[in-house]
Amino acid sequence: MRILAIDYGIKNTGFAIGESGSTITLPYLKTSNVQTLVQNILSIIREEKIEKIIIGVPKFKYNRQENVVFEFKTILEKNTNIPIETINEYGTSKEVFDEEFKKFSNIKKIKRGIHSRSAEKILERYFLQTNEQRNL
Repeated sequence: MRILAIDYGIKNTGFAIGESGSTITLPYLKTSNVQTLVQNILSIIREEKIEKIIIGVPKFKYNRQENVVFEFKTILEKNTNIPIETINEYGTSKEVFDEEFKKFSNIKKIKRGIHSRSAEKILERYFLQTNEQRNL
Protein backbone atom coordinates (compact mmCIF):
# COMPACT_ATOMS: atom_id res chain seq x y z
CA MET A 1 0.00 0.00 0.00
CA ARG A 2 1.41 3.39 -1.00
CA ILE A 3 1.08 5.95 1.77
CA LEU A 4 1.53 9.72 1.74
CA ALA A 5 2.70 11.24 5.02
CA ILE A 6 2.07 14.94 5.58
CA ASP A 7 3.75 17.27 8.04
CA TYR A 8 1.20 20.09 7.78
CA GLY A 9 2.07 23.65 8.65
CA ILE A 10 0.36 26.96 8.01
CA LYS A 11 3.31 28.18 5.89
CA ASN A 12 5.30 25.02 5.04
CA THR A 13 4.13 21.47 4.47
CA GLY A 14 6.39 18.45 4.09
CA PHE A 15 5.64 15.21 2.27
CA ALA A 16 7.01 11.67 2.24
CA ILE A 17 5.81 8.59 0.40
CA GLY A 18 6.24 5.10 1.74
CA GLU A 19 5.42 1.53 0.99
CA SER A 20 6.04 -1.49 3.24
CA GLY A 21 8.45 0.31 5.53
CA SER A 22 10.58 2.12 2.91
CA THR A 23 10.20 5.88 2.48
CA ILE A 24 11.23 8.67 0.15
CA THR A 25 10.90 12.36 0.87
CA LEU A 26 9.43 14.85 -1.54
CA PRO A 27 10.19 18.57 -1.70
CA TYR A 28 8.22 20.59 0.81
CA LEU A 29 5.62 23.10 -0.33
CA LYS A 30 5.76 26.68 0.87
CA THR A 31 2.24 28.10 0.75
CA SER A 32 -0.34 29.52 3.10
CA ASN A 33 -3.15 28.91 0.58
CA VAL A 34 -4.99 25.73 1.63
CA GLN A 35 -6.63 25.24 -1.78
CA THR A 36 -3.25 25.36 -3.52
CA LEU A 37 -1.96 22.82 -1.02
CA VAL A 38 -4.97 20.53 -1.53
CA GLN A 39 -4.53 20.69 -5.33
CA ASN A 40 -0.86 19.74 -4.94
CA ILE A 41 -1.79 16.83 -2.68
CA LEU A 42 -4.43 15.63 -5.16
CA SER A 43 -1.75 15.67 -7.88
CA ILE A 44 0.60 13.62 -5.70
CA ILE A 45 -2.23 11.15 -4.99
CA ARG A 46 -2.90 10.68 -8.73
CA GLU A 47 0.72 10.58 -9.88
CA GLU A 48 2.01 8.34 -7.10
CA LYS A 49 -1.10 6.11 -6.81
CA ILE A 50 -1.50 6.90 -3.11
CA GLU A 51 -3.92 4.64 -1.20
CA LYS A 52 -3.77 6.20 2.27
CA ILE A 53 -2.74 9.50 3.88
CA ILE A 54 -1.15 9.87 7.30
CA ILE A 55 -1.12 13.37 8.82
CA GLY A 56 1.12 14.17 11.76
CA VAL A 57 -0.60 15.85 14.70
CA PRO A 58 1.50 17.50 17.41
CA LYS A 59 -0.20 16.17 20.55
CA PHE A 60 0.62 17.99 23.73
CA LYS A 61 -1.32 20.04 26.25
CA TYR A 62 -2.95 23.30 25.08
CA ASN A 63 -1.95 22.98 21.46
CA ARG A 64 -3.55 25.31 18.91
CA GLN A 65 -1.65 23.65 16.06
CA GLU A 66 -3.47 20.39 16.79
CA ASN A 67 -6.80 22.09 15.99
CA VAL A 68 -5.35 23.60 12.80
CA VAL A 69 -4.21 20.17 11.63
CA PHE A 70 -7.63 18.62 12.28
CA GLU A 71 -9.29 21.46 10.34
CA PHE A 72 -6.91 20.74 7.45
CA LYS A 73 -7.71 17.01 7.68
CA THR A 74 -11.44 17.82 7.38
CA ILE A 75 -10.80 19.91 4.26
CA LEU A 76 -8.71 17.14 2.74
CA GLU A 77 -11.38 14.52 3.51
CA LYS A 78 -13.93 16.60 1.59
CA ASN A 79 -11.64 16.62 -1.46
CA THR A 80 -10.56 12.99 -1.62
CA ASN A 81 -12.04 9.57 -1.05
CA ILE A 82 -8.99 7.74 0.28
CA PRO A 83 -8.56 6.94 4.00
CA ILE A 84 -6.86 9.59 6.13
CA GLU A 85 -5.38 8.79 9.53
CA THR A 86 -3.50 10.87 12.07
CA ILE A 87 -0.50 9.97 14.19
CA ASN A 88 1.26 11.79 16.98
CA GLU A 89 4.17 13.68 15.46
CA TYR A 90 5.31 15.37 18.65
CA GLY A 91 9.08 15.85 18.54
CA THR A 92 9.70 14.90 14.91
CA SER A 93 10.98 18.34 13.92
CA LYS A 94 13.39 18.44 16.85
CA GLU A 95 14.53 14.89 16.10
CA VAL A 96 15.24 15.82 12.48
CA PHE A 97 16.94 19.08 13.49
CA ASP A 98 19.24 17.26 15.93
CA GLU A 99 20.15 14.62 13.32
CA GLU A 100 20.82 17.22 10.62
CA PHE A 101 22.78 19.52 12.94
CA LYS A 102 25.30 16.71 13.43
CA LYS A 103 25.87 16.66 9.65
CA PHE A 104 25.53 20.35 8.78
CA SER A 105 25.93 23.39 10.97
CA ASN A 106 24.13 25.63 8.46
CA ILE A 107 20.78 26.37 10.12
CA LYS A 108 19.17 27.69 6.90
CA LYS A 109 20.04 24.51 5.03
CA ILE A 110 18.61 22.39 7.84
CA LYS A 111 15.36 24.37 8.03
CA ARG A 112 14.78 24.00 4.27
CA GLY A 113 14.50 20.22 4.49
CA ILE A 114 13.04 19.83 7.94
CA HIS A 115 9.39 19.60 6.84
CA SER A 116 9.86 16.73 4.39
CA ARG A 117 12.18 14.90 6.77
CA SER A 118 9.56 15.34 9.51
CA ALA A 119 6.99 13.77 7.17
CA GLU A 120 9.43 10.89 6.72
CA LYS A 121 9.63 10.47 10.53
CA ILE A 122 5.82 10.50 10.71
CA LEU A 123 5.71 7.69 8.16
CA GLU A 124 8.40 5.73 10.02
CA ARG A 125 6.35 6.03 13.23
CA TYR A 126 3.26 4.84 11.38
CA PHE A 127 5.06 1.76 9.99
CA LEU A 128 6.53 1.01 13.42
CA GLN A 129 3.13 1.36 15.09
CA THR A 130 1.31 -0.83 12.55
CA ASN A 131 4.04 -3.51 12.74
CA GLU A 132 3.78 -3.53 16.53
CA GLN A 133 -0.02 -3.93 16.33
CA ARG A 134 0.35 -6.86 13.92
CA ASN A 135 2.78 -8.56 16.29
CA LEU A 136 0.38 -8.43 19.28
